[in-house]
Amino acid sequence: MELSRISASYTSPTDTRKFYPKSTGVEIEPFASTSDDRNSPNDPSDSFNGRLRSDIFNLQSQLNGFLTAKMSETKKRQYDQLSADKEAQEAADLETKMLDGNDDIEE
Repeated sequence: MELSRISASYTSPTDTRKFYPKSTGVEIEPFASTSDDRNSPNDPSDSFNGRLRSDIFNLQSQLNGFLTAKMSETKKRQYDQLSADKEAQEAADLETKMLDGNDDIEE
């Protein structure tokens, strides 16, 4: 069986990835469509175009999973940084109040 030669690349300042279709095929997940919907997905055929279509869906699925994980990591890292910045600012404010002679500080 001839494989399509498609791939996808992801490049960022901190990461580079190359994605290739997996040979196990892909299950095309149907979206909300009716039985008479002409645009509903069909199972891929065993022709070159069918395999290409399957490979494209496979790559898209891999990329979606990878990018979703990257976005979650970025969001967590940003949240952690904001929390650390807030704690540092609160500590600096407390130190400033104490050094300014404000002895009525409640902890």
